[in-house]
Amino acid sequence: LAAMEVKIEVGEHEVVHLKEGQKADVSIDAIEGQSFEGTVTEIAQKAIVRGQGTDNETANFPVTVALTKRPPGALPGMAAEVKVVSESRESALVVPVQAVTVRPEKQLSGEPVEGKKVEAPRMGEILAKVVFVVDADGKAQLKRVRTGISSDTDVEVLEGLVEGDTIIEGPYRTLAKELKAGDRVEEVKPGSKGGKKGFGKKGG
Repeated sequence: LAAMEVKIEVGEHEVVHLKEGQKADVSIDAIEGQSFEGTVTEIAQKAIVRGQGTDNETANFPVTVALTKRPPGALPGMAAEVKVVSESRESALVVPVQAVTVRPEKQLSGEPVEGKKVEAPRMGEILAKVVFVVDADGKAQLKRVRTGISSDTDVEVLEGLVEGDTIIEGPYRTLAKELKAGDRVEEVKPGSKGGKKGFGKKGG
């Protein structure tokens, strides 16, 4: 038991980002509050297919992660969670994932957005990634963005924003369907109605 490894299954859309030698962070369910270093050592070339021929068909690839050293108290058969760093940046402009939404391309390139009724995207429409920012007058403005790598909570913005921009984050429905350029917004303080810090649409 001097050397231990964790075997996981990774979906077909995620496994393409993995390669041998990548660093991993391993959390063992039975050992709370700690994480342990590991390295990807093997990526299977054949998938495990479940539910073949059904609507729930999935293809997962077995991946082996070797722990740098044996965690005290770890035993074979224990459950674990593995996070693999597939790509990293030394310096990046990032925003919360929930601040990025999409709007129909035609609203950005042809028709004015301000004052328009926000309609749900139609099937086949070309969508653009956007972020709402707050201007000097306290109004929401729409900015097209190009994104890079992302995590569970944050996404890198390569183009469209500059450091210091005040962005709006909120429920998906608000950003994707209700909020429009020119709407006046006000900051929601932590602990007030509406939960965590963010911006809310102001009536009138």
